Amino acid sequence: GILDKAKAKGCEVTLPIDWLCGQEFKNDQETKLVTQEEGIPDGWEGMDCGPKSMELFAKKIKEAKTVVWNGPAGVFEFDTFSKGTKALLDAVAELHAAGGAGIIGGGDSATAAAKWNMEDKVSFVSTGGGASLELLEGKVLPGIAALADAPPKWEGTVTGKYQWDDSKKSNADADKDLGGDAISKYSWGDGKKQVSIYIELEGLDDCTEDMFQASSGEREVSLTITKVAGKKRSFALKQLNDEITGVKVNQKKGKGMIVLKLTKKEEMPWHQLQEKSDAGGDDEPGGGMGGMGGMGGMPGMGGMPG
Repeated sequence: GILDKAKAKGCEVTLPIDWLCGQEFKNDQETKLVTQEEGIPDGWEGMDCGPKSMELFAKKIKEAKTVVWNGPAGVFEFDTFSKGTKALLDAVAELHAAGGAGIIGGGDSATAAAKWNMEDKVSFVSTGGGASLELLEGKVLPGIAALADAPPKWEGTVTGKYQWDDSKKSNADADKDLGGDAISKYSWGDGKKQVSIYIELEGLDDCTEDMFQASSGEREVSLTITKVAGKKRSFALKQLNDEITGVKVNQKKGKGMIVLKLTKKEEMPWHQLQEKSDAGGDDEPGGGMGGMGGMGGMPGMGGMPG
């Protein structure tokens, strides 16, 4: 049995040593307190633990550093048989107040904490009783597995002024160069099979699909917009964090945005966009997309921290 398994593994199991009994499943009735030596008489059932058990459980909890409480000590919904559960709850709350971890893992135990308005007196309250036990057993829970397998997502925003002046051919610091048109947002998101790069620019809604020319190598991607706001503009990212197999351009009409979809060669998370922060654009005749200087902590268009 389970007690034999616990003994073989050196695990102490503490059981109640006295009980408050009743003959019916209701609050108002005759009760009888019996000890382990006496046993529960025929026709009676244990509906709460007795005072000696409460004292024993409180002692064990006080000696612990971490307690996961799963399941009440009695039929606490009936006030007559609620004292054992309240005593356990008080002991777990005292452990938490003393700097230990008092965790309630179970629907009925959580309900008990709510009954006495003590959810904030313990370290953590979970409503997943059976799920909590399975998690402690080391089993894989479907919801946790789905979250663990979900691709991480990193996004960063760069805003600033970029110089479209024909005479200015060098890449400039976006935050120092306050002349020219504004790029309202640049960010990137990491998906399981692709990386998305978002660019917002005034005039993009007026562009047609044939105005976007994107190309890619193993670790680089470039985009040329043949005409936006009256000018030809280009954009490039080099030394990407990992290899890609292609790029597509999605235009978000009505949002002034285009999204570059980079297809990953391998399905693995990217903790940063680039290995080095040396991205920039070239000034084309008639205007170009100047270098994207960084805001604090983001030189160039470099990778976001993982």
